[in-house]
Amino acid sequence: METEIIGTKDDIIGVRVYDENGDEHLLELDWNGDVEFHGQDVYPLEASERTDEQERIMQQVRIRAEYAAHAHFEDEDIIEDPAWLPGEIERAMEVMRTLPTETFAEHFREYYDAVRDHTGERIDDDVQSVDRIRKLIHISDDNEFIGSSATTIQYTDKNGETQVTKRDVDEPAHADSHVVTLPALTFERDDFEFPESFQALVVSNLMCQIRDIYLNMGEEPPTEYQVEGIGKTATLHDGLVSRPDG
Repeated sequence: METEIIGTKDDIIGVRVYDENGDEHLLELDWNGDVEFHGQDVYPLEASERTDEQERIMQQVRIRAEYAAHAHFEDEDIIEDPAWLPGEIERAMEVMRTLPTETFAEHFREYYDAVRDHTGERIDDDVQSVDRIRKLIHISDDNEFIGSSATTIQYTDKNGETQVTKRDVDEPAHADSHVVTLPALTFERDDFEFPESFQALVVSNLMCQIRDIYLNMGEEPPTEYQVEGIGKTATLHDGLVSRPDG
């Protein structure tokens, strides 16, 4: 997709986007990054009347416009979820890549065990599926590792409802939080030796999240992020018509 910042007026940012088919979209965003207007002459105005493919394109255009506005006015603090900004994930990836092995082992042993064996005391045995196992890492503005959250498990219970195990209530002040998210994995302990090989898997997850951010907004990832592996939970690139949050 191609984007152009048209200008600003009365706290509104104008963005022109050409979608994957070359069709023009005009969008207006406020300084929180929220889309206030989305005009185009190609697809039905009502989302309920669009095909899944048309709705995917419309949503990707919105996400691309949000990203373009954030990138253009970055110094103005346009609010965009850090979980969907490649530069922010790159910070987290570098912190995890250079984290001393001993520190990684201290913070990620519980997470490693949950990824390998998520049942037992963590959740009930009679669940339909374990969907994702998450852990937040907290880093400072200076890209220093501050700490991490407890492990949380998202699963589908026997009634088909999505459930999440306990979450941390408090996050460190003046810290940026980034999520490491993996599915339940079946592997022998020697497959991902702890901590070294598992630390590499965590770094790979963050790298693949960057890949998926680009795919989610209809863009080809930069060459260094055209990699195989486990990234975001799901994206518009997967055929969804709603933006996931993990």
